[in-house]
Amino acid sequence: MTMSYDVEVKDLWFSYDGEWTLRGVDLSLARGELLALIGPNGGGKSTLIRVLLGLLSPVRGHVRVLGVEPGVSRQVSYVPQDTSVRRHFPIRAVDVVALGRKDPWRPLTEEDRRLAMEEMERFGVASCGELKMSQLSGGQRQRVLIARAFVSRPRLILMDEPTANLDPGSQELLYRELKAFCDGGGTAIVASHDIMAISSMATSVACVRGTLHYHPAPEVDPGAVLLAYGTCPVELVAHGLPHRVLRPHGEEGSGGSGAS
Repeated sequence: MTMSYDVEVKDLWFSYDGEWTLRGVDLSLARGELLALIGPNGGGKSTLIRVLLGLLSPVRGHVRVLGVEPGVSRQVSYVPQDTSVRRHFPIRAVDVVALGRKDPWRPLTEEDRRLAMEEMERFGVASCGELKMSQLSGGQRQRVLIARAFVSRPRLILMDEPTANLDPGSQELLYRELKAFCDGGGTAIVASHDIMAISSMATSVACVRGTLHYHPAPEVDPGAVLLAYGTCPVELVAHGLPHRVLRPHGEEGSGGSGAS
């Protein structure tokens, strides 16, 4: 029987103005996986996420998200890296979260706002509900957008540096909620520079630096150590078991399902 994947990418190439940002990327994620997407600035992490969202179109390659071509779907939620808003933009924080539930053909309802407030309470920003987004701190805006990602009860969550503005307590809460989400059958991809924290929760790790170095599951290898972060391949040690990222996709010996 052919295995189905929530995310399936084959031979993905993408360029900005003729410069290749992603080259021959292959990636397969089954339901329930939490992928830690790591790598240096400019390596292509954000670009890969935007391709999976349908915001960017690849030059070539096969991309399927929840079995279809990428596009707008309430089954897919997104937390962007940039949380900035225009100073005088009037939208309230609770409405930003509630918009995560809104269908294009109907207005927001009180039920939408009630569920939005539940998620804001969960992430510690319920007191900000009536404030405009422009009145919030960077960390508060980040938590509002995280609450919006969860409010639609999605199947897949894509997050781009979601802890960049968060204090340690909020980071721990987010990672705990992400783990519970994936344990419950959701799938998540989290781009992060917080290597040790995210890798301790991840079921798989990928390092993106133009090409993609992928490891689908931790293997017992006491000799694995954290090597230079800015270069691939790298090895990650977390929660007593190492995640090992050894070779680019397609290279003999890279191993593992989804690393074809």
